[in-house]
Amino acid sequence: MLKCLKLQIRNPKPILEELGRITTGLYNTANYERRQQWKETGKIPNYVDQYRSLKDNHLYKLLHSQVAQQTLKEVDKAYRSWYSLRKKDERTKPPRFRKPDTPKSIWFTPASFKVVNNKEIRLSVGNLRKDKPFEYIKVSFDSRYNIKELRVKMINVVFEDNKVFACLCCEFKEPELQESKGIIAIDLGINNLVALTDDQGHEEIISGGEILSHQRYFNKKVGQLQSRLDKPKSTKCIRRLKQKQSRQIKHKLHIVTKYLAEKAKQEKASIVIGDLNGLRKNKSKKKVVNEDGETKNKRQINKKAGQKIHSWSYATFASLLDYKCKERGVKLFKVSERYTSRRCFACSKVKRSNRVKRGLYKCSCGYQCNSDINGARNILANFTTKNVSLVSNNIRVVATGTSLSILRFQETGILAGRESA
Repeated sequence: MLKCLKLQIRNPKPILEELGRITTGLYNTANYERRQQWKETGKIPNYVDQYRSLKDNHLYKLLHSQVAQQTLKEVDKAYRSWYSLRKKDERTKPPRFRKPDTPKSIWFTPASFKVVNNKEIRLSVGNLRKDKPFEYIKVSFDSRYNIKELRVKMINVVFEDNKVFACLCCEFKEPELQESKGIIAIDLGINNLVALTDDQGHEEIISGGEILSHQRYFNKKVGQLQSRLDKPKSTKCIRRLKQKQSRQIKHKLHIVTKYLAEKAKQEKASIVIGDLNGLRKNKSKKKVVNEDGETKNKRQINKKAGQKIHSWSYATFASLLDYKCKERGVKLFKVSERYTSRRCFACSKVKRSNRVKRGLYKCSCGYQCNSDINGARNILANFTTKNVSLVSNNIRVVATGTSLSILRFQETGILAGRESA
């Protein structure tokens, strides 16, 4: 299992910033070459062709060969991503140039660094100085980790707000998946971040109000700054506000996902979450035919709700929960969340009006429950009756017609009541 540790470099040397400026120059050179070839031929050169054309470039020769190659691979990765997005939307713009003479990112492979001791790493600078070819510098960290015990595979040095960080990509031994004796189903939401239920009947709601307050506060600040400009654009102050907003929200998500993973480990349970891929695309617009026979796009949700959905960090939540479950040997499954908010858990009747208001679900059969808890119960029921996808271990295993006996889960509590219904 790979994990990234972001550590601040203590007293970084100026030569490291010089190295970052050179990698920025090489990145922009490769980006310009690709743009020109795209305009002339409509094709993008691959990594091998660009390596052959730039290996004699003066910027390439100043760097360690592995550092220079990784910079070209960064450009190649950005263009592959752009090309795949362009198939869906031709208006997608190619990767931008980096700000000239500004260090941003330096990649070091095992051939270009060496772990010296518990707190220091030696990095290869390359041929920046003619009097000192193949020069090395040492960087140190204030960290609780013993770097020599970590299996460091790659190092990415990044520059942020006059600070220099080293992102260590380390390989950890992945624990064996524990035998599951229960299930915890999770319904993700916006106002209520998490509504969970398990096969023992325990139910819990974790509010998302604090995250919403962060979003409202920072959106208001950004709006005030943009109102002073002639046209909406990004400034240094706006970027800093957005970065601070992202950090605070991600911190809250870390707390919640760690709590859920620890809870599943203590109870020896598996976690089931709803699969929300494609949510924004499905909820944005739909095609309708008007009286004149013209096909137009009609907005399915109002503007305020759309803003909440587009700022909802459900993918980040799922990825954080995924790796925290891997660290603890907890199984994580994804199931379809289709109609889980509208379906009655007692009689399986799907009716939109049953959701009387945001926090109340009421059915004509007499069933009444919190609407988010009802969604979590339906996710739990979907797990036992439909296809599921195991997302742990980076392997997607589809189990068709999965039963409780195969997965060794207890047929108690809510599940037993659901199967008898």
